[in-house]
Amino acid sequence: MKFCSKVLSKEYDVIPQHIFDTLQYFMEDGIHPGGFLKGLLENDLRRAVCTADLSNRKILHKLVIFVINEMPGFFLQPNCVDRYIHDGKRWTVNENGSFVRMEDAK
Repeated sequence: MKFCSKVLSKEYDVIPQHIFDTLQYFMEDGIHPGGFLKGLLENDLRRAVCTADLSNRKILHKLVIFVINEMPGFFLQPNCVDRYIHDGKRWTVNENGSFVRMEDAK
């Protein structure tokens, strides 16, 4: 599996690639990730569970581990998705596998 050109650990193989693609579009382009991923990213368990389809409910724990271990630390806070979309600053993964602001990656 890949996320923002970063090859991921095998532990994330249960997560479908389309979830990583959606998170990448969100991180790099500011495209809203939808209700389920918004709930996940904002640490809103009720929203995440209520909007998840059956397949996402089954892997919710792996997704939480992924967000905690692999995404920038400013997530898992209320309203972080809308703040991220509106602040206009975007993140990507550099050649070392670390998150950097896109303007710093050039």
